[in-house]
Amino acid sequence: MNNNGQASPQATRHALIRLLIVVAVVVGFVFYAYGWTVTEVDLDKPQEAQRQENVGNALRELLSPRIFSQEREVVEITAPFLMVCESSDQALPESVPDPETGGVVTINPSCGEAGDIIEVTISNFSPLADTRIRWIPPEGQSRPREDLITGREELVLDSSGSFTGQIEVPRIRDTDGQMHQVAIRAAFPAGAVELSDISQLTVLRMIETIFMALLATSIAIPIASLISFFAARNLMRPIRLPVGKLFVALLFFSIGAMLGASLLNGLGAFAVRVGGGEEYGVIVGIVAPVIVVGLAIAGLRYLNPPEDKTRATIAETSGNDYVKMIVNAVLLTLLVIFAVGALAGFFVWLAGQLQVFGDSLRPAFLNALEITREEIYPLNPLEWLQNATADGIQAIGTLLHTIGTLVILIMPIVAAVITGVSLSNVASNLTTGPLRNLTGSLERIVGGILGALVGAILFAVLGFLGMSAALFGLLVPIVAAIITGNIFGLVYKQFAVTPSKAMKPARSQTAIMTVLFWIGAVLAFVLTFNTLNVGRAIIDGTLPPTTTTSILGAEIYSYMVTSAGIGFVLCGIAGLLVGTSSNYALGSTMYNLARTALNTIRSIEPLIMGLVFVVWVGIGPFAGVLALTLHSIAALGKLYSEQVENIDAGPVEAIQSTGAGWLQTVVFAVIPQIIPPYIAFTMYRWDINVRMSTIIGFVGGGGIGLLLQQQINLLRYRDAGVAVLAIAVVVSFLDYTSAYIREKLT
Repeated sequence: MNNNGQASPQATRHALIRLLIVVAVVVGFVFYAYGWTVTEVDLDKPQEAQRQENVGNALRELLSPRIFSQEREVVEITAPFLMVCESSDQALPESVPDPETGGVVTINPSCGEAGDIIEVTISNFSPLADTRIRWIPPEGQSRPREDLITGREELVLDSSGSFTGQIEVPRIRDTDGQMHQVAIRAAFPAGAVELSDISQLTVLRMIETIFMALLATSIAIPIASLISFFAARNLMRPIRLPVGKLFVALLFFSIGAMLGASLLNGLGAFAVRVGGGEEYGVIVGIVAPVIVVGLAIAGLRYLNPPEDKTRATIAETSGNDYVKMIVNAVLLTLLVIFAVGALAGFFVWLAGQLQVFGDSLRPAFLNALEITREEIYPLNPLEWLQNATADGIQAIGTLLHTIGTLVILIMPIVAAVITGVSLSNVASNLTTGPLRNLTGSLERIVGGILGALVGAILFAVLGFLGMSAALFGLLVPIVAAIITGNIFGLVYKQFAVTPSKAMKPARSQTAIMTVLFWIGAVLAFVLTFNTLNVGRAIIDGTLPPTTTTSILGAEIYSYMVTSAGIGFVLCGIAGLLVGTSSNYALGSTMYNLARTALNTIRSIEPLIMGLVFVVWVGIGPFAGVLALTLHSIAALGKLYSEQVENIDAGPVEAIQSTGAGWLQTVVFAVIPQIIPPYIAFTMYRWDINVRMSTIIGFVGGGGIGLLLQQQINLLRYRDAGVAVLAIAVVVSFLDYTSAYIREKLT
């Protein structure tokens, strides 16, 4: 309060804050109450007697897994029961001991009507024997009877081999005056205790699950590790590149990719035949990949001299040096493509030889009869070693065959990428000097031309993607909106902002540029959306027509041509505004793309991925491995990148102060700091994949999940409990193993 009796501004502000907190709490409580209603939380259903009994039975069986089994000898003893006491003159026989076991079953009373409660007494049986009570009518099938005292069909005798219970007489038509039988089926242990059949199957499925998780995790590690560096803001933010050099690199990468896929793919196919021994024999197929790989490594070293030497002499590069650079690039490209193809063919050939060699090592009777050893008799140690060695050799062959076949299948992509990277590298080096010397209007004109060409190619590719799926059709409008919004900002910055103010734009200028960005983005999105008729694909799911347009003798989809025209205009204008010497935040763009890709993949549940892959590759572990791998790449990529962002900046700055490049900084300053947490995240992901494979198994993804689903569907909760126990044991083991490894590494 001030001297005039009025509240001070500070007290008023505190009172307002308290009021806002109270309002926020009330609003939050209302939202929480609404969420409670939407989720239909109902405490009345769990209190129903039948539900409590059902869940109790299920939990009891899950917590009583059938881990072990023992052969049982089943004995059945009967006692007579007359339906309706006054309906027959025949005398009721008395219960007599069973001659084999000595057991006695007594019924009291021994006659009655349907619905009566009778007492059944079992005595002189084997202690703790498992028994069941069944009612056998004169004609028809027997039916189980439940003990009314315990409420169970499965009964266990006491330590004296006795039991007394009550059952209800069933209602069976047209059996009055006929003699029924009350049967007691007792199971006596006989034989040794051994693992049950479900336990043996669970062990096999668990091994399959562990290897599924291991393969998925190991395949995801290198891919996620590579992506994590591009998804780390602290590493990518400083990376900037002149716009002209970026345009040249993208343009010539596209040209090189098309040349590689169309022309050099044949070289790769020829190399596959050479490596496989189809062209010049096995000896050449074995030696050729080694020689070519050696030449490729030597060429790579020659083409890329030490960094300091290149930097010192790049300004003095002569025409002969440029020619040598081009020749080396061409030779290196051809050698790498040939080496990749030859190795792929050699792997396929070697896999076939290992399969044959493995068969020759197996015991003769296994190959002759083509059945497993369990179906004949246990192998002796030598035969077991032979069979295990053959399995190992053939497993290596299968792996090599898969790798070789995969490379052969993607050979056009391999040739395209290698050629594109090589041509892009050469073109960037050749044009660095000329682009640097451009000034004034010429710089902007060249920037506009290069931007238009790159934009046409980029938007044509996006248009092609839009022809394959409805959601991909949004790519062209979204990218067009981003480029147009930046164009509006560039126009305002170049023509409405003075150079002195452009150095440190005021808040008002920043706000104006933000508004202009969104105006341009919205206009471009709406116009592009309507021009390409994307709404039809989004609403109806109807993809763009496949009509073609002839350009320079080549038939191209009209939709791609329209998209390319939009990119040609927009990127041409952007290039005209920025020129070729302006620096482009390439690192930020790559960071955003990497993050978007990881978030998109991570948002799709592995269960959905499993469904898709089951349709593609069929039911089995392969579908599960693919689903787990894809999701592991996204999850590990996020965890890895966040760890990179939290590293100590000191070593990075120290390495960069010596003039080290981006790759050298990553190798010597980043990687040493992230190895322990990477191992921890990897082990944790393996743990997750083991548990996640259980869910994927429900859609046919193989592993122990498929077994668990089958047992639950058949209401075999004791068998399902074995699978649950196995999962818990493996997950605990992986957790302790991860902790031990982290302790040793820290």
